[in-house]
Amino acid sequence: MLGTYLSEASVSASTGSFSLYTEAPYAWYHLVREHVGYTGLGALAGTGGIVQSDNWIAVPQPGCNTISANNRFWEEMPTPTPTRTVTHTPTPTATKTATLTPWPTSTPTATVTPGALHTSPEWVNFYGRVSISSSSPAPVGSTVDAYDPDGIRCGTYYVTTAGEYGFMPVYRDDDTTPEDDGALPDDHIRFAVNGLPAVPLGPDDTLWTKNGDIFDVDLLAGPVVHRTIFLATGWNLISFDIMPLNPAVLDVLASISGKYSRVLSMDCDQGALSYYPYLPPTINTLKTMDAWHGYWIEMTDDAHLVVVGIEAPEAMPMPVCSGYNLVGYLPDWPIAVGDALWSVAGHYKSVMGFAPGIGAQSFYPDLPPALNTLTQLRPGEGIGSR
Repeated sequence: MLGTYLSEASVSASTGSFSLYTEAPYAWYHLVREHVGYTGLGALAGTGGIVQSDNWIAVPQPGCNTISANNRFWEEMPTPTPTRTVTHTPTPTATKTATLTPWPTSTPTATVTPGALHTSPEWVNFYGRVSISSSSPAPVGSTVDAYDPDGIRCGTYYVTTAGEYGFMPVYRDDDTTPEDDGALPDDHIRFAVNGLPAVPLGPDDTLWTKNGDIFDVDLLAGPVVHRTIFLATGWNLISFDIMPLNPAVLDVLASISGKYSRVLSMDCDQGALSYYPYLPPTINTLKTMDAWHGYWIEMTDDAHLVVVGIEAPEAMPMPVCSGYNLVGYLPDWPIAVGDALWSVAGHYKSVMGFAPGIGAQSFYPDLPPALNTLTQLRPGEGIGSR
């Protein structure tokens, strides 16, 4: 890493915390965990900080000569400690009676999933990374549950490596029993971690297909939050910093139903995407909405959009490609355009924004600052770039 060495801390306080001070005024400071023999398990940035890796947090110039508080690192001791032996699939009860366990939607704290898991001769396997709020890896012992659309628990896995789960068998309904005790082909599987709802981040779909198939699906779990965005009559360029619990366009935009005429977006793999609420679903190419993308929405009336889901980590990578992109904005505060896009500095030609009442705004990194009308990126606004 290039930069100027400032200070280090090798002895912690009784609480396990460190203090670092510097007199030098820099735009960014970098906190790096270097503990010989220990393995980094994750990092959590304080106010304004950005997690770059398990061992690195970037912090903007905080003032007062003190790096912002609540920057945290987790690490594993070099000497392994005994851990209890767990099984991936709890033994079913003799009655094989499935218990309805509704998929969590707004549980603020972790709850234990009741009822027995009914196994069957057919299953698909899910695996991937699993995080709980703010990109913290799910700790060892965490419980990952899978549910079918009817709320039947059809898979459970106990985390044995922090931040990872699987293979987790997700069982098909057993046709030898009268009860509904598992998933069916073409069911979209939903997930929970320690009783908290979890949204799938891909790369694979969550569709139950056929016996023996394997799916790589990363999970982000956390409490349910709401975001409210005012949309004016006419065109609006928006984004949101949460992953919707129900990502279908019709569900995400339920709060403005009947007040918009079309939604447009862009994707690196699929190109231009569109959604018209009055067209048959098979014709619309924009199927879902997420925190990674920006969206043009044409409103027929003023309204407030309310999006429900799990807050996305501010340092979550955004997929971008050469050419035109429409991307989202994750931080909770405005940031100067150049600072917000530091990770792709030198790789973009222009950045476009749009605000009702103001109109189009632009930022060209090669122009004098006085000529740029887009000076900051702000929460709730979409970003066009190329």
